[in-house]
Amino acid sequence: MPDGKDMLARLKPVAGRKTQAFIAAAVWMAAGFVLLGMGVFFLAPCRHWWLGLVGVVLGLGKGFFVLDRVAERNLAHIVSRPPGRCLGGLYPWRTWLLIAVMVLLGRFLRHSALSRDVLGTVYCAIGAALLFSSRRLVRGAGGLADG
Repeated sequence: MPDGKDMLARLKPVAGRKTQAFIAAAVWMAAGFVLLGMGVFFLAPCRHWWLGLVGVVLGLGKGFFVLDRVAERNLAHIVSRPPGRCLGGLYPWRTWLLIAVMVLLGRFLRHSALSRDVLGTVYCAIGAALLFSSRRLVRGAGGLADG
């Protein structure tokens, strides 16, 4: 009878470096599209579409100056791991903690007294930043061997 450790090892989702980098990029893109869509949703009733453009421009700046470096660190983390490791480790544990904090912060902001104008602008900015910087993960993944 197999012990629990062997069974767990068989169930663990493993992936090569290239696959992990593409999945990391897909996560960033999915979150970016969702947040950008929510930003548009918040701004649509206000009829201040130009705030969405302001958010996108701010997001591009955040992507270029902040998230591009984060994407490069994520790639370095993926490359530093031995091949065929658990898919859940594609981000360091501190990044998973930051993701959880960001989700909670988003929930807090949606239920806060902030106007839909401000909320929509913030969501557009964060979504655009994630979408813009996901290109670094895609480009980095393209140069990796899936080992």
